[in-house]
Amino acid sequence: MSMARAIELAGLIDEYLKEAGLWLEAIQLLADRRQEAAVIAWIEEATPCVAEREVIMLLRERDPFAGCWVAPGGRIELGEKPPAALIREMGEETGLILRDPELRLITSEVGPDAKSHDWVSFVFRSSKYEGELDTGWDPEGKMERVKLAELARRRLPAVDRYLLYYVFPEAEAVFDATGLCPDARGREWRRKAPPRRDQAYFARVEYTDRGTIDWLEVRPLARRSSAG
Repeated sequence: MSMARAIELAGLIDEYLKEAGLWLEAIQLLADRRQEAAVIAWIEEATPCVAEREVIMLLRERDPFAGCWVAPGGRIELGEKPPAALIREMGEETGLILRDPELRLITSEVGPDAKSHDWVSFVFRSSKYEGELDTGWDPEGKMERVKLAELARRRLPAVDRYLLYYVFPEAEAVFDATGLCPDARGREWRRKAPPRRDQAYFARVEYTDRGTIDWLEVRPLARRSSAG
């Protein structure tokens, strides 16, 4: 990323974080100048039964995460704040117009070299939208509705198996029962930062040169007081 783009991006992120009432600055998110900014949306059908709830997912045809099921998303363009980028990207990728998306998670991911996929991602969820889902073929892959209870059986990026608990905290029991994240590291990370429905989170992720997770830390995002 050029220095000029990095400076503009940091300024727009700072504006958004303040508007969202979060006690956080872009400099705390951007761990490396290589990082690009992106938005991701978990679009759901808000059914009463959590296990039966469906989310819109993309089977990626290209890197990053080729062959994996992921939530739709895309890069934040010059001049955009995360909500504007989210509306644009979801319109382009899914054909849906989102209403009142909720920020659940901000991730800062870095790898050991210039070949890594380094991102700062603003992860939203939304059950309010207009339009019809475009399930036709796209260069990125194909869209499909998937039940939360089925996610453990899909090929997901490894990091999603840890962080989905923070996007859908009410589904923790469903995820555990279906084996979404069976290892002890995930349980320990959740013990330190328990997923809550009324809380958004920040996750810092570092990858090895093999693309596996070397280190992950999740913490709650502090909110500004109404007077601040």
